[in-house]
Amino acid sequence: CDPHVVERMDAQVLLKVIAQMPAGFRTVFNMYAIEGYTHQEIAQELGLSVNTVRNQISKALNVLKNGAIKIYSFILGIF
Repeated sequence: CDPHVVERMDAQVLLKVIAQMPAGFRTVFNMYAIEGYTHQEIAQELGLSVNTVRNQISKALNVLKNGAIKIYSFILGIF
């Protein structure tokens, strides 16, 4: 048994859920979580308010959490 199967599965689940996010959420989430931009930098770059950026990051995290729960529930046979 490959000990890295779970790690790869986690990455695959994460990438699948991110890919399914609405484009605005995905852009803001990627800029924040992956590229390391601050809320202010994202707001300036995208022409949004800092509050909008914070809200979109929060909503993206909810999408991520709920999407992962659905995928793992399906994988584990918990409907």
